[in-house]
Amino acid sequence: MANYWLSFTVHNGDRPKGTYKERRDHIYNTAKGGLGLLTRPIWSETTSYILFQAGDDIDVVGRSIAKGLDGEVDLFLIGKVGFKSERYWGAIVQPTTMKSFYPTMIPLK
Repeated sequence: MANYWLSFTVHNGDRPKGTYKERRDHIYNTAKGGLGLLTRPIWSETTSYILFQAGDDIDVVGRSIAKGLDGEVDLFLIGKVGFKSERYWGAIVQPTTMKSFYPTMIPLK
């Protein structure tokens, strides 16, 4: 079984393949096993994904990101590519599911 990152935007409005809700629900239903592809939990709280370069200290970088956000409604997961160094911050609703994909993940310090 492979784990996949899926970052997506479904543009608002009706399209030939369905309404915004129908198209968005299709992605979630597929990931949750609706087509028999995946039967394990998914973590789907974030809606965007970026890659970038910054200083080496993940906690310093993470605190810089968190500074302009609201911990009651905003959230992020940050990690160094190729390292088990994940940090999370914010309003995480499914921490157990998220931790099943990133067992070395810890809260941002």
